[in-house]
Amino acid sequence: MHRMSTKEILAESFKELAEKKPINKITITNITDNCGMTQPTFYNHFRDKYDLITWIYLQEAQKHIKNVGKDGWTWKDTINCNLQYFMDNKSFIINALKNTKGMDSFVFQMANTNRDLLVKEVKSKTGKDELSDEMMALIKMYVCGICQYVCGWLLEPNPMPCDKLAGIIQEFAPNEIRPFICA
Repeated sequence: MHRMSTKEILAESFKELAEKKPINKITITNITDNCGMTQPTFYNHFRDKYDLITWIYLQEAQKHIKNVGKDGWTWKDTINCNLQYFMDNKSFIINALKNTKGMDSFVFQMANTNRDLLVKEVKSKTGKDELSDEMMALIKMYVCGICQYVCGWLLEPNPMPCDKLAGIIQEFAPNEIRPFICA
């Protein structure tokens, strides 16, 4: 049996509140009161609620990325699972999309998280500590394009099935990135 960590409890509290009201209206006090914790406990784990949103997304993304290469698990499988997570948590994700902005926006944080994960993968597979400016630009453009598209996809009344979109996302990769996510 998995015992929830403090971070997981705070995340669940936040997601529960986000089912009922816009994220920009949820306070740290709301989050901590909802789960019986204190504000100092929250701040021991997160800078703010936007840091919490990023952590929630990163946990889900990393859960699937760590499986790449194991038992035939592919990047397409990871993309598909992450898209399915978005669909399964659609109301929370849409709330985050509509009620966050600027540097704290869900789209900005999602793009940064995905960029960091892809950079880590490319560095790992190439054995390099640094990537060229050109590779970094390709990764950033690829990730930003995907994030923008996925946000629109979530808002569609009849979105394309996750597995089909996962294939398109993989095929859309620039040639320089393909070896790292299409193997």
